[in-house]
Amino acid sequence: MQLQHLSLRGKVQINHTECEIKWLAQNGLAFKGKTGSNHTITLDGTSFDDHAVRLGPRPMEVFLVGAITCTLFDLVSGIKEITPDLHKCTANGIGKRSEKKPRVF
Repeated sequence: MQLQHLSLRGKVQINHTECEIKWLAQNGLAFKGKTGSNHTITLDGTSFDDHAVRLGPRPMEVFLVGAITCTLFDLVSGIKEITPDLHKCTANGIGKRSEKKPRVF
């Protein structure tokens, strides 16, 4: 498999997005992510079994939030095209993960 590097260099395109992830080696399994829109988020994969202080949400938590937000975004934008009377919309999600690695939803 050949991987291609795509850099948008600050250009906004609807069908592309980019990010940079750096491992924060001094903090176990914590990572700092920077998006193409220049926002940052700290993710921490430290096990719940550890009693260590976590620096941010776990990567799979952020994945679930992103998936649900994308769905809600489509729903809200579609309804708003029909009527401006939508004033609130909330979604809850539960992701059940595999017991074995890779622990996918």
